[in-house]
Amino acid sequence: MNKSICLLVLYSVMPILAQNSIINGDFDTNVLSWSFTTPGTFTHNASLDADGDPMSGSGELANTSPVAFGTSFAAQCVNGIVAGNSYDFGARIRFDTSNTQTASGRANVVVSFFDGPNCSGMNLGGTTTSNIVSTTTDTWIQAEILGFIAPAMAVSAQVSLFTVKTEDTGTMTVNFDNAVFGPAGILPVELTEFSVD
Repeated sequence: MNKSICLLVLYSVMPILAQNSIINGDFDTNVLSWSFTTPGTFTHNASLDADGDPMSGSGELANTSPVAFGTSFAAQCVNGIVAGNSYDFGARIRFDTSNTQTASGRANVVVSFFDGPNCSGMNLGGTTTSNIVSTTTDTWIQAEILGFIAPAMAVSAQVSLFTVKTEDTGTMTVNFDNAVFGPAGILPVELTEFSVD
């Protein structure tokens, strides 16, 4: 008798959550694991999810900076960084149609490494994903960096969901979802199915 075995193979597009060092990167219920002290608000949007999951949501950042090119961001610190090791990071980003700006703003993911635990001590520098610009609305766009090498002496990293509002008036609303930071190879992954007889 032949038996068909269904196997799932992992390959590029979505993160392997077990290796993701970000807490609540999918924003399933809240934004409590993220710090936010910059102009505007950072809240949980339960009805807008990058994967269309009705049981999840996204982090919604409203940048209300009163200065031109004002920044606003939510951040999370990751400990246990190994200097010289490679890391992947990224998130999916979506601009809202209802933004009250007329000029284009931008959003990205920024990672900064530190020589002390809990993102303390000396900032050793880092890197940022390409900018996603606000002229594309109501569309989830992946922003990511693959295989970035942690600098010498790095022991922690700050991951920031970062926005820049071009104008000194209005509000720019950006949603973030599927935020990931971890060892090289966790981004991207996708499930594909095939059968073995």
